[in-house]
Amino acid sequence: MKTSIFLLLIVLAVGACSPQSVSDTLTESQEPAASAEQACTTAACFISSASACEDSEVTLTQPGGTFTYSSTQCTLRKTLVALDPSDSQEMKNSFEGKSLVCTYKQGAFDPRWVNTLFYGLESCTGDLKEKLAWLLMLT
Repeated sequence: MKTSIFLLLIVLAVGACSPQSVSDTLTESQEPAASAEQACTTAACFISSASACEDSEVTLTQPGGTFTYSSTQCTLRKTLVALDPSDSQEMKNSFEGKSLVCTYKQGAFDPRWVNTLFYGLESCTGDLKEKLAWLLMLT
């Protein structure tokens, strides 16, 4: 268990610290959006829409897993949809489906919420934040 946690933490931390731009390292998929929602397929589009407090949603496959980001009225929800297939079932059971919620003011969206796993979570709440804090304590 500790080895799996340590390996997951390394993968997530290295991916979050990559000097490449997010748009260069991500693959995107997008469900059809409602007409009032911004139809984004990239991290840059989502960050721009969220910063303007526009309703938007995007699912991104990033180093370490697949995340869904949704923004509604200056509130972000980040959900870990799926970990990397090589991660243990125990890790998947612990983290998949967990979310965190962050509130912000228009024009003050923190792109680290999309670009990294651990940074910028001071103003966030939720079971994903708690699981990430637990993961950091174990390493």
